[in-house]
Amino acid sequence: MQRCFGSTLPVRGATVLLAGLFFVAPHKFGNIVNPVGPVGGSVFPTSTIEWIIGMWPTYFPAVASGIALLTVLLAHWCGRRPDYARAWPLLLPCMLLVLATLIGMPHTTERYVAMFFLAHMFGVLAFLLAVYIHVTHVPESRHLFLGAAVVGVLTSALNGWYGKLQGQADLIQFLYAMEANGETILRPLWERVLEGRIAGSFTYPNVFAAHLLLLLPVTLYVVDRWAKFLQPSDVQADMTRVARPLFVGTSAILMLIAVYWTGSRAAILGISSAAIAMTGLVAITHRDWLRQRWKLLIAPAVIVLVAGIVISLQFRDRGLSSIGARLDYADSAVQMFAEHPAAGAGVGEFFPNHMRLKRAGAEETRLPHNLLLYFLSQCGIVGGLAGLLFIVQPVILWFRRIGSEPPDPLAFGCVIAGMLAWSAHALADFDLHVPATMMMVVTLPLLVLQLPSAVSGGLWWHRSLCMLAALACLANLFWIPGDMAHQDLQLAMDFQQRLTQQSPPGRAPRPGALLPLVDRVGKRTPWSPYPYDSFGKHAFQLREYALAREAFMAAAERAPHRSSVYKQIADCSIELGELKVAREYLEKALLWYPHDPRLSSRIRRLERLEAKQAPP
Repeated sequence: MQRCFGSTLPVRGATVLLAGLFFVAPHKFGNIVNPVGPVGGSVFPTSTIEWIIGMWPTYFPAVASGIALLTVLLAHWCGRRPDYARAWPLLLPCMLLVLATLIGMPHTTERYVAMFFLAHMFGVLAFLLAVYIHVTHVPESRHLFLGAAVVGVLTSALNGWYGKLQGQADLIQFLYAMEANGETILRPLWERVLEGRIAGSFTYPNVFAAHLLLLLPVTLYVVDRWAKFLQPSDVQADMTRVARPLFVGTSAILMLIAVYWTGSRAAILGISSAAIAMTGLVAITHRDWLRQRWKLLIAPAVIVLVAGIVISLQFRDRGLSSIGARLDYADSAVQMFAEHPAAGAGVGEFFPNHMRLKRAGAEETRLPHNLLLYFLSQCGIVGGLAGLLFIVQPVILWFRRIGSEPPDPLAFGCVIAGMLAWSAHALADFDLHVPATMMMVVTLPLLVLQLPSAVSGGLWWHRSLCMLAALACLANLFWIPGDMAHQDLQLAMDFQQRLTQQSPPGRAPRPGALLPLVDRVGKRTPWSPYPYDSFGKHAFQLREYALAREAFMAAAERAPHRSSVYKQIADCSIELGELKVAREYLEKALLWYPHDPRLSSRIRRLERLEAKQAPP
């Protein structure tokens, strides 16, 4: 027990904290780190029940990683530093992603979105450093961390099963009850629910699939070892013949069916790519082994092929439309890189620039659904190179370890296979933006490799690097006051809406009474356009057009590349009879979304009003 947890109380505390994060990550950190949304509202939990059963705010994974890194650093303060130079394949790809993000920060206009993503990247780096430092000093702790990650993904898969078999039916009944009470349920929400896809404890089904694929091979390996070693010694031989197939088969069914229920077409790409890549890597480096055991690969290959064909046929129509949409995203990303090759368009700028560059009829999206294109378009050539290195990291690790075999080559192969599947999936979806799966993909190799021994010297820069990363993560605590104030504003606007519906004409509450609260939220959430945008929509609905326009203009100052904000300013100006101002802002809206189908009706209305005001 002491070998896994450490010999001193601080070291044991650090071990327990890291193991807890490995388990908690898929349950609490499965939301997407991107505050751009249809409402842009606060997501801070308001009750103890929400903390227990709901996901935590998007900046909390970074805070947790910062606390973990500080704890590990203090626990091993007097010890020697890890050998960073020899472990560069494990650390450099993640560090370069952080560097690329910093390159894309200074020139962005989407500062609120960019700060959230920067915090996310620092959180991933901090978690990687914490695990690396701790496993270097307490090597046996990696078994505990790996077990915690496996239990976490299995319970997450069980959550997905519950959602499919019972939770979705309960949700549908709940939505029907809300509609019966007069609530309006948005059509996209109904479509998502009725699709029948599961997301487990993640926000999106596709990312849930990526997380399952990442941990599927190593989970089967770990479960097999548990079945082998958790048997009484006197009956071990007989029991193992039954227990190992039962344990492994049950885990495989649990996770593979969960992957199927996610409906992720990118999962097919991930599984196929991992199978092909692993076969190629084994053929290059282990020809003799492959020559002797190639018959063992026939059955898995047939199963993968048949499963891929069946799934592809079932999702054929949706898959073809998805491929076309992703080609549109890629086209916009390439155009952004061509316009800004050195430093990219800026972190967070993909959304407004895609709306500007996309062809007529192409899907709207806020992210390029591709790790490589995300960095290439927004962070320039350095971002593209960093993204490429991160994608090919499993291949680098496979060849880098030759000459110093890992403790268990089979465990190492399972981790590499999962990373290859995840990398392929990340080229077709936004896995990059989810803390849970990013925290796992950067640390899994640490749990199966024989790490270099700690070295003496260089403690000052080692401590400085770790302290800098930890403090950058803990700085996210400053978002909490603004998030809570934004919640107060939302509650106040909802209450005012209800009063307006119940009040007689002429005696309804005025939105202007909320201006002090709006100003307070704006000061506590620097760079965020959402408080002003949500208040502007509230004031517009209550026909306070001058107040609404003022709020929308404040939102436009914080997000000047969004067509929707300019469109709302134009709507307010039309209602106020200021047609020249409306024309000016409609032109700005067209600049940032030339093919917006919803602008044509506004332009026609404006032209009719201008014709009426024109002198005869």
